[in-house]
Amino acid sequence: MGINGPSRYILCQEQEETVDHLLLHYKFSSHYWWHFTRKLRIFGPFPSRLDEWFLQWPKSKGKAIFVDLLYILPSLLIWEIWKERNHRIFQGKEMSLTSLCGKIENHLIELLNEVAQSKSLNKNVYMDWDWKIKLALPNLLIPPLFCKGPLMDQVNPRLGVKWEVPEPGWFKVNFDGASAGNPGQSGIGCILRNSNGICIKEISKKIGVATNNEAKFRVALRGLQLGMELGVQRVHLEGDSLNVVNVVHCNNTPSWLLN
Repeated sequence: MGINGPSRYILCQEQEETVDHLLLHYKFSSHYWWHFTRKLRIFGPFPSRLDEWFLQWPKSKGKAIFVDLLYILPSLLIWEIWKERNHRIFQGKEMSLTSLCGKIENHLIELLNEVAQSKSLNKNVYMDWDWKIKLALPNLLIPPLFCKGPLMDQVNPRLGVKWEVPEPGWFKVNFDGASAGNPGQSGIGCILRNSNGICIKEISKKIGVATNNEAKFRVALRGLQLGMELGVQRVHLEGDSLNVVNVVHCNNTPSWLLN
């Protein structure tokens, strides 16, 4: 005994709702695959079936430092396509192609940067493919320790960053969180300063087992709560987490766990 699902794809009413049609051939699905395969410099005929797509998906780029992109992207795209399908059907919400591409790209960069920073020693080499990926996704970080290749001189040096006081009448919360193991034992810290750069209040503590993302979200929230407790109404929130920045600006997270 079972339940019969719809015979046609609910979003287009043109094809049967099969895995291949939903995840590969529907207009927004095929657009995402085309967009990101071009960014990753993956070219070739588009398959008719998902299993064929996985079989022809490149498994390696030698010792390229951004090779983890090849392992993360397929699963991330499939998950986001499935979520978008459910949002449109069950919540009547639709995200534009451009907005969802940006969301997926930000999440992809956040994941790769966490992987890069967690490696104690990276024996990979900066190859021609890496250089092209860095041009397509400029916010990707170069791992701190790796075997430099002949193209390393083409990497733009990181810009120097210095702390600046907030505008008069404003306060600034600087925050950070980290996890030893991701997930693992984690800690958070934040500091509230006024427009003269004077420390008003600071907090640092252990929060138990959490991921890097969870730690950064919790400390960002704690920093804002700290401002509210002290009666501060104008707060500039400053940190290094792209996911937190996206939530503040878009009120949406790219991670189903954080949601």
